[in-house]
Amino acid sequence: MHRITEALLLSIAIAAPASATATTSASATARSVSSAIVSGTKYGANEDSKAGNAQIQCVQRIPNDALADAVQGVIGSALSPAELTYLETFYASALGTRFVKAMADNIDPIKPFTDAQWKQIKAVEDSPQQAKLRKVTAVENPKAAAAIGGALKSLLDKCFNKT
Repeated sequence: MHRITEALLLSIAIAAPASATATTSASATARSVSSAIVSGTKYGANEDSKAGNAQIQCVQRIPNDALADAVQGVIGSALSPAELTYLETFYASALGTRFVKAMADNIDPIKPFTDAQWKQIKAVEDSPQQAKLRKVTAVENPKAAAAIGGALKSLLDKCFNKT
């Protein structure tokens, strides 16, 4: 799994949405963070020996953008307009969309991209804006833990009959 996805998943998915319906108002950046978290959660459910088939299937049905509104609330107040624009330029692009999909599908991220495309991806991933995005959406950030972790927990509680 690629470095950025691991960082997002380890920081948020460990902690544990507003809704399980598709989001249309959240930015592509928020949807990409949501996708990383939900995809990692789906992977984790498949690997959890204590999860039953019905529980795993429930987790698999969670839309990848289910946390996008919660993520949008966190990043909208933590990142500057310039930082958001920089990230959105990438994540809303065809290349950014392909990259997010490859990560969600757990594909080796280098294989589907040319060297030139990978260079563009790495430039964003290694940018200070991306580093700040990871930091503000990490579970160590109390606002992220409450908003994003809480949204994920409510979805998982439904799958594990804790509601």
